[in-house]
Amino acid sequence: MIDIFVNEINDDNGITHGFAVWDKTVLKNIHIIYSGKMLRNILTLISNPPKEGLYFFDKFCQYVVFVQQQPVLGLTMKFTDYQNNDDLALDEYLILREKDWRQQDREKIMELYHEIKTQKHDTAQFVVELGQ
Repeated sequence: MIDIFVNEINDDNGITHGFAVWDKTVLKNIHIIYSGKMLRNILTLISNPPKEGLYFFDKFCQYVVFVQQQPVLGLTMKFTDYQNNDDLALDEYLILREKDWRQQDREKIMELYHEIKTQKHDTAQFVVELGQ
């Protein structure tokens, strides 16, 4: 089993969210998830982010991953496990729509969820890092 490092875990209506909110934790995860050219590209991007910040979605093991860099908050990651449950994924889609998330982003999350559900993958577990 692969370890993913988070600073907080939140269970919300059956959906498990792991949050990495410290730069060192996020960078540790980026090195676990990515390698080679993709790793170099991401490290270059986050070391020279646009003024308005940046974000992207990806998948890793059973998690939909949301990576974000904001000017004030810095670098964060959110790992979401829908437990292979279509109802939970749809509920999240509707909640994000109510929060005015872009349709393109909601559709990307659903696409990644579907890939996770239908493709074989490794399993990861959260390891909580306390203290900074």
